[in-house]
Amino acid sequence: MDDALDAAFGEQIELEHRDVDSRQDWVRRYGQDVPVLTAPDGQVLCMHRLDAERVRAWLMGDDRPAAAQP
Repeated sequence: MDDALDAAFGEQIELEHRDVDSRQDWVRRYGQDVPVLTAPDGQVLCMHRLDAERVRAWLMGDDRPAAAQP
């Protein structure tokens, strides 16, 4: 997902990588749904693969929750 984010958004997004397995609450919340991209407030923007449209909407101020991910 990193390469796709960089290609789509370049410097518009700053990533902070975190290990889901390092916290039990994250393991329970995300399980095998990785990678996961969250906003600073914890809102899930996409899982498994980049949803560029959703991320672009979030960058433009649309903070509605993303549609259910597969």
